[in-house]
Amino acid sequence: MDGSDCYTHSGSKGWQEQSRAALFDYSKYEVLRFLLSNLRWWLEEYGFDGFCFAGVTSMLPLGPLKWEKGQVVVVKGESSGMPTLCRAVEDGGFGFDYCLAVSSPKMWTKMLQEPDEAWDVSHLVRSMKQRFKEPRIAYAESHDQAATEFKTLSSWLMGEELRSEKSSDVTERGLALHKMIRLAVLGLGGE
Repeated sequence: MDGSDCYTHSGSKGWQEQSRAALFDYSKYEVLRFLLSNLRWWLEEYGFDGFCFAGVTSMLPLGPLKWEKGQVVVVKGESSGMPTLCRAVEDGGFGFDYCLAVSSPKMWTKMLQEPDEAWDVSHLVRSMKQRFKEPRIAYAESHDQAATEFKTLSSWLMGEELRSEKSSDVTERGLALHKMIRLAVLGLGGE
Protein backbone atom coordinates (compact mmCIF):
# COMPACT_ATOMS: atom_id res chain seq x y z
CA MET A 1 0.00 0.00 0.00
CA ASP A 2 1.80 3.05 -1.28
CA GLY A 3 -0.92 5.63 -0.65
CA SER A 4 -2.23 5.58 -4.21
CA ASP A 5 -5.77 4.51 -5.00
CA CYS A 6 -4.88 1.38 -6.99
CA TYR A 7 -6.68 -0.82 -4.40
CA THR A 8 -9.23 1.68 -3.10
CA HIS A 9 -11.91 3.92 -4.53
CA SER A 10 -10.58 7.30 -5.58
CA GLY A 11 -11.45 10.55 -3.84
CA SER A 12 -13.85 10.80 -0.91
CA LYS A 13 -15.56 7.54 -1.90
CA GLY A 14 -12.35 5.72 -0.94
CA TRP A 15 -12.29 6.96 2.66
CA GLN A 16 -14.65 6.26 5.55
CA GLU A 17 -14.41 9.08 8.06
CA GLN A 18 -16.20 7.26 10.89
CA SER A 19 -13.67 4.44 11.10
CA ARG A 20 -10.81 6.48 9.58
CA ALA A 21 -10.10 3.74 7.05
CA ALA A 22 -9.58 3.40 3.31
CA LEU A 23 -12.28 1.50 1.42
CA PHE A 24 -11.26 -1.21 -1.00
CA ASP A 25 -12.74 -1.15 -4.49
CA TYR A 26 -14.04 -4.71 -4.73
CA SER A 27 -14.88 -4.32 -8.41
CA LYS A 28 -11.15 -4.44 -9.23
CA TYR A 29 -9.80 -7.91 -9.93
CA GLU A 30 -6.41 -7.14 -8.31
CA VAL A 31 -8.15 -6.10 -5.08
CA LEU A 32 -9.87 -9.48 -4.88
CA ARG A 33 -6.60 -11.29 -5.62
CA PHE A 34 -4.78 -9.24 -2.99
CA LEU A 35 -7.39 -9.78 -0.26
CA LEU A 36 -7.99 -13.47 -0.95
CA SER A 37 -4.25 -14.19 -1.08
CA ASN A 38 -3.89 -12.48 2.32
CA LEU A 39 -6.65 -14.63 3.78
CA ARG A 40 -5.07 -17.77 2.35
CA TRP A 41 -1.66 -16.75 3.79
CA TRP A 42 -3.10 -16.35 7.31
CA LEU A 43 -4.82 -19.74 6.98
CA GLU A 44 -1.70 -21.56 5.83
CA GLU A 45 1.04 -19.71 7.73
CA TYR A 46 -0.60 -19.40 11.14
CA GLY A 47 -3.45 -21.90 10.97
CA PHE A 48 -6.15 -19.28 11.49
CA ASP A 49 -9.57 -20.89 11.64
CA GLY A 50 -11.77 -17.83 11.25
CA PHE A 51 -12.10 -14.24 10.12
CA CYS A 52 -14.31 -11.31 11.05
CA PHE A 53 -15.25 -8.95 8.23
CA ALA A 54 -16.33 -5.39 9.07
CA GLY A 55 -18.43 -3.31 6.69
CA VAL A 56 -19.86 -6.34 4.94
CA THR A 57 -22.45 -4.39 2.93
CA SER A 58 -19.69 -2.90 0.77
CA MET A 59 -18.56 -6.45 -0.08
CA LEU A 60 -21.98 -7.78 -1.11
CA PRO A 61 -21.49 -7.23 -4.84
CA LEU A 62 -18.86 -9.99 -4.63
CA GLY A 63 -21.63 -12.51 -4.09
CA PRO A 64 -21.80 -15.38 -1.59
CA LEU A 65 -18.70 -16.60 0.21
CA LYS A 66 -17.41 -19.84 -1.19
CA TRP A 67 -15.45 -21.40 1.66
CA GLU A 68 -15.28 -25.12 2.12
CA LYS A 69 -17.62 -26.01 4.98
CA GLY A 70 -15.72 -26.46 8.21
CA GLN A 71 -12.48 -25.06 6.81
CA VAL A 72 -12.86 -21.60 8.30
CA VAL A 73 -15.36 -19.65 10.45
CA VAL A 74 -16.52 -16.44 8.80
CA VAL A 75 -18.09 -13.68 10.93
CA LYS A 76 -19.77 -10.57 9.56
CA GLY A 77 -19.36 -7.39 11.55
CA GLU A 78 -21.70 -4.68 10.32
CA SER A 79 -24.87 -2.95 11.36
CA SER A 80 -26.93 -2.65 8.17
CA GLY A 81 -29.37 -5.35 9.31
CA MET A 82 -29.30 -6.93 5.86
CA PRO A 83 -31.13 -10.28 6.06
CA THR A 84 -29.81 -13.70 4.93
CA LEU A 85 -26.11 -12.85 5.29
CA CYS A 86 -25.70 -15.66 7.84
CA ARG A 87 -27.71 -18.24 5.99
CA ALA A 88 -26.19 -21.02 3.93
CA VAL A 89 -25.55 -20.29 0.27
CA GLU A 90 -27.84 -23.24 -0.58
CA ASP A 91 -30.65 -21.45 1.29
CA GLY A 92 -30.14 -18.20 -0.64
CA GLY A 93 -27.83 -16.63 1.93
CA PHE A 94 -24.29 -15.31 1.73
CA GLY A 95 -22.63 -18.01 3.80
CA PHE A 96 -21.37 -16.15 6.87
CA ASP A 97 -21.28 -18.38 9.93
CA TYR A 98 -22.08 -15.68 12.50
CA CYS A 99 -23.21 -12.07 12.72
CA LEU A 100 -21.32 -9.86 15.15
CA ALA A 101 -23.99 -7.86 17.00
CA VAL A 102 -22.21 -4.51 16.64
CA SER A 103 -25.19 -2.41 17.73
CA SER A 104 -25.36 -4.07 21.16
CA PRO A 105 -22.54 -2.08 22.86
CA LYS A 106 -23.98 1.20 21.55
CA MET A 107 -27.38 0.29 22.99
CA TRP A 108 -25.84 -0.38 26.41
CA THR A 109 -23.89 2.89 26.37
CA LYS A 110 -27.06 4.80 25.50
CA MET A 111 -29.03 3.04 28.24
CA LEU A 112 -26.35 3.76 30.84
CA GLN A 113 -26.64 7.48 30.16
CA GLU A 114 -30.25 7.34 31.35
CA PRO A 115 -31.47 6.71 34.91
CA ASP A 116 -32.18 3.04 35.68
CA GLU A 117 -35.88 3.77 36.10
CA ALA A 118 -36.07 5.01 32.49
CA TRP A 119 -34.61 1.83 30.97
CA ASP A 120 -37.01 0.30 28.47
CA VAL A 121 -36.71 -3.47 28.95
CA SER A 122 -38.86 -4.24 25.90
CA HIS A 123 -36.45 -2.15 23.75
CA LEU A 124 -33.55 -4.11 25.25
CA VAL A 125 -35.18 -7.44 24.32
CA ARG A 126 -36.04 -6.26 20.79
CA SER A 127 -32.48 -4.99 20.28
CA MET A 128 -30.91 -8.24 21.42
CA LYS A 129 -33.16 -10.63 19.46
CA GLN A 130 -31.71 -12.45 16.50
CA ARG A 131 -33.16 -13.50 13.18
CA PHE A 132 -34.31 -17.07 12.71
CA LYS A 133 -31.47 -19.27 11.43
CA GLU A 134 -28.95 -16.41 11.66
CA PRO A 135 -26.56 -17.08 14.56
CA ARG A 136 -25.09 -14.06 16.34
CA ILE A 137 -22.18 -13.25 18.56
CA ALA A 138 -23.37 -10.68 21.08
CA TYR A 139 -21.25 -8.69 23.50
CA ALA A 140 -21.73 -5.90 26.00
CA GLU A 141 -18.73 -3.76 25.08
CA SER A 142 -16.02 -3.62 22.45
CA HIS A 143 -12.60 -2.14 21.90
CA ASP A 144 -14.14 0.31 19.40
CA GLN A 145 -16.52 1.59 22.05
CA ALA A 146 -13.73 2.18 24.56
CA ALA A 147 -11.48 3.79 21.92
CA THR A 148 -14.06 6.17 20.43
CA GLU A 149 -15.97 7.07 23.58
CA PHE A 150 -12.97 6.76 25.92
CA LYS A 151 -15.11 4.92 28.46
CA THR A 152 -15.53 1.26 29.24
CA LEU A 153 -18.76 -0.24 30.52
CA SER A 154 -17.29 -0.24 34.03
CA SER A 155 -16.48 3.47 33.70
CA TRP A 156 -20.07 4.24 32.71
CA LEU A 157 -21.39 2.22 35.65
CA MET A 158 -18.99 3.25 38.41
CA GLY A 159 -17.23 6.42 37.28
CA GLU A 160 -14.42 7.62 39.52
CA GLU A 161 -15.55 5.31 42.34
CA LEU A 162 -13.93 2.50 40.35
CA ARG A 163 -10.48 3.92 41.14
CA SER A 164 -10.98 4.41 44.85
CA GLU A 165 -9.71 1.76 47.21
CA LYS A 166 -12.81 1.58 49.36
CA SER A 167 -15.91 -0.33 48.42
CA SER A 168 -18.95 1.90 48.09
CA ASP A 169 -22.61 1.64 47.20
CA VAL A 170 -21.77 2.98 43.72
CA THR A 171 -19.18 0.23 43.18
CA GLU A 172 -21.51 -2.49 44.49
CA ARG A 173 -24.36 -1.24 42.29
CA GLY A 174 -22.03 -0.96 39.27
CA LEU A 175 -20.73 -4.51 39.69
CA ALA A 176 -24.25 -5.87 40.11
CA LEU A 177 -25.45 -4.06 36.96
CA HIS A 178 -22.35 -5.22 35.05
CA LYS A 179 -23.25 -8.82 35.93
CA MET A 180 -26.89 -8.27 34.92
CA ILE A 181 -25.84 -6.73 31.59
CA ARG A 182 -23.59 -9.71 30.84
CA LEU A 183 -26.43 -12.07 31.81
CA ALA A 184 -28.84 -10.25 29.46
CA VAL A 185 -26.31 -10.44 26.62
CA LEU A 186 -25.68 -14.13 27.26
CA GLY A 187 -29.37 -14.98 27.57
CA LEU A 188 -30.77 -12.86 24.75
CA GLY A 189 -27.95 -11.98 22.44
CA GLY A 190 -26.46 -14.89 20.64
CA GLU A 191 -25.47 -18.47 20.17
